[in-house]
Amino acid sequence: MVLSNWQKQKINLMADYQESLSELYTYFSVKFPAHQDFWLDLALPKLRYADWLRLCLSKIEAGAYRYNMMRFTVETVRSGLDYLKAQIRNIWHVDISHADALGMALSIETGLISSRFYEIVDPLEKGADDIVSGFKMEMRDHVRMIHGFMYRAGNTNYQVV
Repeated sequence: MVLSNWQKQKINLMADYQESLSELYTYFSVKFPAHQDFWLDLALPKLRYADWLRLCLSKIEAGAYRYNMMRFTVETVRSGLDYLKAQIRNIWHVDISHADALGMALSIETGLISSRFYEIVDPLEKGADDIVSGFKMEMRDHVRMIHGFMYRAGNTNYQVV
């Protein structure tokens, strides 16, 4: 399948989003050194997902993956990335609490799940099904990790899913 420039741009923006999310979590690992491992456990898989998204370009063009072309618009992905980058810029200038950082991460992760961010390729596609399912489970695990951390910290307003 031949991808148009805007389709390639969309996939690259999705990868950029994952890299930016990793950057945010890495910043939190530095800002909250007592919880460094927790934040890095959230950050590192985002880089792996970004790499996979970029690999998808060649797999789609080679016909190995069926692309969900209309799943997202470039504008939607760009808007999400712009918002995330603005959040990253802002956290350097404000004194964010660990509870606020957890709330931000929870909001972002649940948004990724509800938007089915992992469905850039057909989740039933042979060869991609395990990978797509893995990323879906990883996002859900991240939500559980964040919920669990909030619960252990005494914030019982959240329930583990």
